[in-house]
Amino acid sequence: MKLRIVATAALLFFMGCASQPVMVPPRPSPNKTGKSSPVVKKEVESKPKDPKQEKINTEKPTATAATPAPVEIKIIPKVQTPESLLKNTNNLSNANSIIENSLSLNELEAAAADPALAAFKPQLLLKIGKTYQKNKDDARAGEYYRSLTTMYPQSVYSTQASVLLAALQSTSETDANVIGAILPLTGRNSSVGQHALNAIRLGLDLNKGEKKFRIALFDSQSDPELASKGVDKLVNEDKAIVILGGFSAKEATAIASKAELFSIPFIAFSQKPGLTNLGEYVFRNALTPEMQVDRLVSFAVDKLSAKRFAILYPNDSYGVEFANTFWDHVLARGGQVTAAQIYDPKATDYSEPIQKMVGTYYEDVRKEELKQRLEEMKADAKKKEKENKAKGDTKPKPVKSQRDSYAEANILPPIIDFDVVFVPDNSRALGQVLAFMKFNDVVDMNYLGTNLWNTADLPKRAANEDAGIYFSSAFDMNDTEMRESPFFKEYFETYNEEPTIVEVQAYEATKIVKEQISSGVSGRESLAAALRGLGSTKGVATPVEMNSQRELTHPVNILMLDSGVVKKVQ
Repeated sequence: MKLRIVATAALLFFMGCASQPVMVPPRPSPNKTGKSSPVVKKEVESKPKDPKQEKINTEKPTATAATPAPVEIKIIPKVQTPESLLKNTNNLSNANSIIENSLSLNELEAAAADPALAAFKPQLLLKIGKTYQKNKDDARAGEYYRSLTTMYPQSVYSTQASVLLAALQSTSETDANVIGAILPLTGRNSSVGQHALNAIRLGLDLNKGEKKFRIALFDSQSDPELASKGVDKLVNEDKAIVILGGFSAKEATAIASKAELFSIPFIAFSQKPGLTNLGEYVFRNALTPEMQVDRLVSFAVDKLSAKRFAILYPNDSYGVEFANTFWDHVLARGGQVTAAQIYDPKATDYSEPIQKMVGTYYEDVRKEELKQRLEEMKADAKKKEKENKAKGDTKPKPVKSQRDSYAEANILPPIIDFDVVFVPDNSRALGQVLAFMKFNDVVDMNYLGTNLWNTADLPKRAANEDAGIYFSSAFDMNDTEMRESPFFKEYFETYNEEPTIVEVQAYEATKIVKEQISSGVSGRESLAAALRGLGSTKGVATPVEMNSQRELTHPVNILMLDSGVVKKVQ
């Protein structure tokens, strides 16, 4: 059971995170003041943003009374077309970028017919074929793929064209009873893939001897490039009618891009924002940042009467994405972000970001108050020493521990100008945050989190009587309706363990696909159309509905930790 708890926490974190940190530029320290009890403006990080985005000056120019400058005659350079840019570039990376991102279909065809661009013709032919295929003109796409394989058989682009041509020829060959699945069955995330596979088998009734359906499996090994190749296999060899999978953001993106090209429905389980914007064959069954944050902020404002918010978030893609989304929703609801700090996701010491958040990090900003407090402490120490001497107590004072010395040094009281703290991280990080907040004299505070907190170890991690712990989740695995559902009971009886969010998502998607096929759907296009128009249907424990972005939506619950027990907030 202990291993199961750890695995569950890991897989929930894996579903939303990427490995590379997202750096946020530091902000200036607070303004100094000489008053004895100042109102200190604490350090507030700027709204998280893409570090690659260049800074743009948005200040309007101001008028001056200077002598008018002489008129400058400017020579307007001749505007270069994308084709001319391609001719003039001698950088392969630039050429690839121009072909893939800058040329329209007409421009691509003109460039392919230009003898001066013969060196780029294989790549141009491939791009033209892909463009026609994306536009659902398979006949023209096939012509360009065949031209490429005939004229340039040794080119690396010819190999890609051969694969795409084979896929085009097999598109009409679909086996409605083959359900494709691209899952990490080996490697670091194999537990996620195996548990999803268990749920897919349950959804198809394969454990009951069902012979109609078959699962075509491909092991992605958590490698996006390998996952993309899995689409080729499932389409060309297995003739699958649909593909399920994609828990990580990179895997889901790779599968979605190829699935859209092949016009095969793909149901992803990743939280990656904007995933379904990749095409009309891309669907999702996952709780996105937008869904969670909308519910969290509404709850904080309406039920907790919160107006001022603090954000303490990890320096990774998950933390930055949620911090951005949360910030937007707070402003939309008329609230204010009064403190925002970032921390290293691998950190175990949260002293610095928390002290910055509560205004005790920059002591020089509050130097008059600090001086006054030190004098008070010195006077108290002398008074106590005098009282001890009067009592005849002459014992040597014990050596102070490092913790006691630190506590004495941290003499400035915190400035708490926020009503709630949002921590988009796992329950382990929450436990650390609670400990350091309490150490910095922040008590009786409400904390908001995401479904990463929906794990069995939360009560142990967040055992703090002074904190209100609230988080969002579409699934309350302790809810009576969930635990009494046929799926929950059957999963436990079959696999001798309780299901998690991963299994619920995979089972629901599989069940919906099975129902559509059983009702007469037999092709990829008709299945995609049926999924788009699905509307409302029954989920594991609650109704689900396919929205206009092709995402299965669930009622988002607010759960709370109450005396060591996770409960749904009514």
